[in-house]
Amino acid sequence: MSTISDVSYDFLFRVFQSRQPTKNLSKTPHRLDEFPIEFRICELQGVENFIGINHDDDEPQQPLSFFHTKLPTMTRTVWLPIREILLQERGFCLSSLLSDMDVSEEEHEPILQEIASVARLAGTSRFPIIVVLLQATLVVVEQSEVDETHEVIESHEDDQVLDMIMRESESKSIPATKSSIEALEKVRFQHGSESAGECMICMQEFQTGLELACMPCSHVYHEECIVQWLETSHFCPLCRYTMPHM
Repeated sequence: MSTISDVSYDFLFRVFQSRQPTKNLSKTPHRLDEFPIEFRICELQGVENFIGINHDDDEPQQPLSFFHTKLPTMTRTVWLPIREILLQERGFCLSSLLSDMDVSEEEHEPILQEIASVARLAGTSRFPIIVVLLQATLVVVEQSEVDETHEVIESHEDDQVLDMIMRESESKSIPATKSSIEALEKVRFQHGSESAGECMICMQEFQTGLELACMPCSHVYHEECIVQWLETSHFCPLCRYTMPHM
């Protein structure tokens, strides 16, 4: 028998200006005082299966099995007046767009401020501002005994359970310790290595020779991406490896 023991949510955003124009962006009608913003909405969903979770044990228990899915990234590009982006009109339009993307209101202000900051640094450049919105959901399932024929929840059941819980629960984030973040190993990315070819947080491809931050579980990310992530969550975005935390 399997029961849902816990659900956790992590939300992370990153804002930066692209180094190149988005494909077909120049064909989009716009005014001279408008600026392009490309939203990238990403979701990671994971399920961990345990047998008889010991809630009183201080030592982290290893899951019997782990299943995770990265849903397809959805993109949406809009052209907005620079006054709106710089919050000279209080960012009503941007806030409305974030609500349409199911971003909670408490997250709006920091995202708007970061967009405005990047826009100021952009100057006269019209390369798009990229806004990555990443939602990670983890469901912990406790099994009363080992079932060799059902080591993980069936995928269609996963989707139903996760969809239900995402509607009914709120995120509870606990950051990793500062010392564990500072201790992350730095590695140089080389094409052909076993590492993924892109950062799973910002969805940008790694360039050969770029210095990356490597988690103890061996997953690599842009340093600024994983540092920002770990400042709000103590889990690896991909495998849910547990970093030291308070």
